[in-house]
Amino acid sequence: ALPADVPDADRPAGADTIDWVELTTDLRFVLVIDRSGSMSVDSSRPMDEAIYGGAFWADNAQDNDYLGAVGFDDLMETTPLAQVTSDADRDTVADFIETLFPRGTTAIGDALREAMDMITGAGDQSCTQVIVLFSDGIHNTGEDPLDVLPDLIANGIRVYTIGFGPDADVDRLTAIAEGTGGKFYQI
Repeated sequence: ALPADVPDADRPAGADTIDWVELTTDLRFVLVIDRSGSMSVDSSRPMDEAIYGGAFWADNAQDNDYLGAVGFDDLMETTPLAQVTSDADRDTVADFIETLFPRGTTAIGDALREAMDMITGAGDQSCTQVIVLFSDGIHNTGEDPLDVLPDLIANGIRVYTIGFGPDADVDRLTAIAEGTGGKFYQI
């Protein structure tokens, strides 16, 4: 059905029918923090930087944003996607992030899928659905992150990737970001 304020005129000759998509105005953000063992092997301290970046994002979330987090290695830990209405809501996410420590192998694809499920589980598609991935990009177990891209794209979710350390897999992190309309940043 057409939105109520769309003019009701005949279509110009040769024009295709418009397929309308109505989006909610929620701003949904899921912070995905790599806590795998490779995040601790470098003197640049990528794990500390990832925790700092994730906690900074959480501390600066705006009222009425929806915010959640995934800490991952080969296992997932989450704090649910919830509306930010107070400093306590920000603190819940920041405190969760600050408890993460490096261990295990790296399942980036599984973590992206977990974050996507959190976003899509929040209701109708929103105009802003973003995953921020903090990682060295060294994927070595679970679903390939590039295999998750079609589902992220189909659900209108952009991924911004932040690569840590001199050995960060820049090609993989760039492909994830650019494939979804996001951007890659190197720390």
